[in-house]
Amino acid sequence: MGSNFQHPFKLLDGLGARLRDAREEIGLSQKDLAAAGGVTRFTQAGYENEATDPNIGYLKLIQKTGIDLQYILCGRRQNLLKSKSGTAGAPESLRELMSIRTDIGDRIRTARTTLGLKQAELAEIGSIARATQISYETGVTEPTTAYLRAIQDSGMDISFVLFGHSFTELDSHVKDDVQIDWYRLQRAHEDVEFFCQREAPACPSRYRWMMVATLYSSHLKLDNSQPPKDTMTFLSNAIANYLGW
Repeated sequence: MGSNFQHPFKLLDGLGARLRDAREEIGLSQKDLAAAGGVTRFTQAGYENEATDPNIGYLKLIQKTGIDLQYILCGRRQNLLKSKSGTAGAPESLRELMSIRTDIGDRIRTARTTLGLKQAELAEIGSIARATQISYETGVTEPTTAYLRAIQDSGMDISFVLFGHSFTELDSHVKDDVQIDWYRLQRAHEDVEFFCQREAPACPSRYRWMMVATLYSSHLKLDNSQPPKDTMTFLSNAIANYLGW
C-alpha cells in the first residue's frame, strides 16, 4: 500500500482563479490563451471559473506562451524574485526545469509502483475508473489536474510526474512559501555544469539534477564566477554518493 507522506510540492485548489491572473499578467485575452491551448474560448472560461478542470495536454501547450505554470499549479510565483543581474523571474537556463514533460504516463506508472500501489488502487484514490488509469499510464489520454490533486494525497511526487524532477529538497528552502531563490538555483546549476564538464562529463542528467538540488540546499556560498574548492569537493562527494546507488 502507499505511503502517507505528502511531498511539499503540492497542487492547490483555486487553479482557475490563478489561471486567470496568470493570463492577465502576460496580457492575453481568454480567446488568445484558448487558441494557444487548443481549446475553445468557452472551455477556457470554464477552466477559469472552475466549472471544469484543465488537463495536462492543455497546460503543456500554454506553457509555450511564457505563462507562470508554477503559480497556476501551486501558488508560487516565478517572477517575484530578481537575480543580481536584475532579471525578474526564473533564469532562462532554468525555465526548462519547470516545463511539463512528455511521457507523463510513464512517470505516473513509475511513481505508482514506487509507492507499491496497484492501478486499481491509484484509480480509486484519483476517483477514476481503472480503464482511465490505464489510459493515463499508456499515454492514450492526458490526466486532469483534479486527478493529480487527488493522487498527491497518496504520497505521489507530483513534481516528478510533471517535470521529471523532484523539487522536494528545494521546497524546504523556499522563501515565504511562494518563492524559489532563482539566483541561487541558477548558480547551483552553473556550478554543477562546470564541475561535470571538468570532472564527470559522462554524468547522467538525472544525477546532475540531484546534485543541483543538493548544492542548492547546502549552506555553501554560491556567489563566485567559478565554484571554489569547497564547492568542488562538495560536488565530488555528492557524485560519488549518487553513482554508488
